[in-house]
Amino acid sequence: MDSNGQWVAADAASGTAVNALGVLAAPVTDPADFASVPEVQDVIVSERELVGENRIAAVKNGVILVNSDEDWGFTPGQPIYLGTGGGFTQTKPSASGDIVQILGVAINDGNEMFLDVDYGYETVV
Repeated sequence: MDSNGQWVAADAASGTAVNALGVLAAPVTDPADFASVPEVQDVIVSERELVGENRIAAVKNGVILVNSDEDWGFTPGQPIYLGTGGGFTQTKPSASGDIVQILGVAINDGNEMFLDVDYGYETVV
């Protein structure tokens, strides 16, 4: 979220550093589109926000994100950080000015993540 209270993409990189507040679940214009998955529909209804003229759903914790591309290859049980350029990484950001923020932990085969966004973060000196 920027200084005007608007939702923007998170990024750990110095110069553009913006901490994460949650993970975008889906652009949502009609929660009824998710009626076949009631758990997701409940989250969307409770967590959606108006951004510009669009409604989005952002989730902070308590869900498992599955990478259907299966290309994360994370080490289960280890933290997942906000990456430089946005996204997820298990490489702790280390450049001066980067944000170090834990977003969750890798589980199962390393292509799933238990989401638990920590609002606190450190800035690399």
